Amino acid sequence: MNHRVGLECLLESTFPFGYLTLEDHIDEETVWQRPPKVVHNYPTISQDDWEKFIEYRRTPEFKRLSEQESEIRKKIKYGSTGGRDGYRKRDQMHFEKTGKWAERHTRWLDMRVKPNGEFKNEAFKIIADTIGDFSEQETQGSFEFVGIDDILTKALGNA
Repeated sequence: MNHRVGLECLLESTFPFGYLTLEDHIDEETVWQRPPKVVHNYPTISQDDWEKFIEYRRTPEFKRLSEQESEIRKKIKYGSTGGRDGYRKRDQMHFEKTGKWAERHTRWLDMRVKPNGEFKNEAFKIIADTIGDFSEQETQGSFEFVGIDDILTKALGNA
């Protein structure tokens, strides 16, 4: 069994705070026993598999990778609300609703809107307004966006 496959799913359903709770308790002896939710929801994960998983989480290699990923996450300027399914699920939903694939700036915005329709923060709202302005200019023919120099690139100020 690859102990990293389905890790997010396993932890989210087992530990109320995902990685944080497991990491907070990784050095305790109680972590060696499969939690009841794992036993109930994932009966194919044996005690032996669970122990190998915990052993891996305790290795210097895992701790190094975890710290490395943590540093990468800190650099993400515009995080998304897409969750595990990310763009794939949102793209499919957009296609089913409209019959065509979303443009890049639409996809980017979709991933930053909360389920209630609000943006995660004011910075996203400002970018959304800028994207709206550029989209309007493109529709009116007063501005043409070409290739990688598209609406999203301009709105993010990456051009």
